Amino acid sequence: MGSERQKTEDASTLNSLQIWWQTARPRTLPAAVGPVLLGQILVVEGHFSWVTAILCVACALALQVAVNLANDLFDGLSGVDQPDRLGPTRALQAGLLSASQLRLGLALALVTAIATGLWLIIFGHWILWLLGALAVLAVLGYSGGSRPYANHALGEVAVWFFFGPVAVLGSLLAHQSPIGPEAVMASVLVGLPVAAILVVNNLRDRHGDARAGKYTLAVRMGAENTRWLFAGLLLIPLVLALPLGQPAWIWSHCWRWRQPSADRPPPGMDSISTRCSGGPRYFHCSSHCGWPSVTGEPLSEHETLRKPPPRSWTGGDPWRTIARRYTPQGPTR
Repeated sequence: MGSERQKTEDASTLNSLQIWWQTARPRTLPAAVGPVLLGQILVVEGHFSWVTAILCVACALALQVAVNLANDLFDGLSGVDQPDRLGPTRALQAGLLSASQLRLGLALALVTAIATGLWLIIFGHWILWLLGALAVLAVLGYSGGSRPYANHALGEVAVWFFFGPVAVLGSLLAHQSPIGPEAVMASVLVGLPVAAILVVNNLRDRHGDARAGKYTLAVRMGAENTRWLFAGLLLIPLVLALPLGQPAWIWSHCWRWRQPSADRPPPGMDSISTRCSGGPRYFHCSSHCGWPSVTGEPLSEHETLRKPPPRSWTGGDPWRTIARRYTPQGPTR
C-alpha cells in the first residue's frame, strides 16, 4: 500500500509540474531572451559583467512567465477564454489550475523579477527604476484591471516597446554602458518581430476576443489587414537592417556597377585595371554587399590584377584573356 501511494503522489507531482510548465508557455520564452542577449552583445568593451548579464536574462524570463500567468488568470476570470477557443490550453479555463494557484504563481514570478531587477537597478543606471516600474505595471495591466490596454489595441505597441527598446537599451543601462545610435536602431528593429508573434496570436483569437468585447488590433483591422501587418513586422527589420553596415550611397553605387561592360568588371571579380585618360584604375568588389564598386585608386603601370580570377575561367592564359576583354582598346604608347 505504501509503495502504491508513493507512486500515486509522484505521478501527481509530475503531472502538476507539467501543468505549470505548460501554463508558463515555454515557447514564448525565447522571444523574451533574444532582445536581452542582443543587448549583452552591444555592451561596450570594458563595461560587460557576466553577473549582470545573467541577472538580465533571469529578470526577462521572470517577467515573461509573469505576463503569461497573468494573461491566463485574467482572461479566464473575465470570460475571454471559452471552451471553443483555438490554440494552447488555458489552465484556468480548462480547470487544470485554480485562480488562487495562478495568483500564487504570478506573485512568485513577480517577486523573482523584482529581486533580480533590484540588483540591476542598484548597480546600474537610475532610469532602470522607471523602466522596472513600467514593466511590472505592463504585466498586470495587459489583461487585468478595469481597463486592460490589450482590449484597446495597444498590446502590440507595448510588446514592441518592452521587447525592443526596454530590453536592449535597458541591458546597456544595467551594465552602465554608453548607448550609441546603432544600439538604438537595433532596439527599434528587434522589437518588431516579437510584436508580430502577438499579432498572429490575436489573429487566431479574433472571433473569441470580439465576442468577449476584447477589441485587439486584429479585431479592429480585420483578418486581411492583420496579415499584411504581420508580414510587414517581419520584413521591415530585414529590409532596414541591410544597409546598416554601409552608407546609403554605397547601395546605389553598387547597383550602378552591378552589370559588367567594356570598362566594368563582372560580379565576383575583385579587381581589374582599365587603361583610360587618367591611367589604369582599380575596380574593387565590396566585401559587404558582394557587388563591384569603384574605389578609383590608380594602379602602377605594370600592375593589372590584384587577385587571381575565379576557377571557372579556363582556356588559354586567363590573365591575358581578362585584361583583353575588360580593358578598353586604345592607342598603344
